[in-house]
Amino acid sequence: MTGGELAGTVDLLVVGDCNPDVLVLGDDVAPEFGQHEKLVGSISLVVGGSAAITAVAAARLGLRVALAAAIGAERQPEAAGESDDEAARPF
Repeated sequence: MTGGELAGTVDLLVVGDCNPDVLVLGDDVAPEFGQHEKLVGSISLVVGGSAAITAVAAARLGLRVALAAAIGAERQPEAAGESDDEAARPF
């Protein structure tokens, strides 16, 4: 898609970061010094980063949004439907 084609299809182009955020939810999730195990309610991996959050907020307001972001090579095997052995291979 060229810039001219993109201009007619989106209201907002957000350029910036897109990072994974780990959300840990529960009653007592504050970290403690040293090695302390805690039971938590849930852990989830979600899209984060200021540009991605801005793009989501604008889309929720009804804008047609595109996000241009550089992402790292890190992969989560369970998110990609792969085993640990498959994820360890180089691209």
